[in-house]
Amino acid sequence: MSGQNTATPGTVESPQDLAERIRDDINVYTNRSIQSLDVSVHEGNVVVCGRTSRYYYKQLTTRAVFGVVSDLSLDNRIEVRVD
Repeated sequence: MSGQNTATPGTVESPQDLAERIRDDINVYTNRSIQSLDVSVHEGNVVVCGRTSRYYYKQLTTRAVFGVVSDLSLDNRIEVRVD
């Protein structure tokens, strides 16, 4: 769980780099339990999409995102499907 900005001091992290860092932390928090995980960052918003079999992993996704960024809004679109 990184949770720390790894960008060089004085530089701004690109939305793509931030999305990748968030995706990595989600995978760590959820033990890769989110299928078809997609993370995007655009204009102060983080959108997370994917599927999981447990609501708990959707909650962990939210925790992972806010562990990386706390000043952006989150649209957690993880679908919980019990098959």
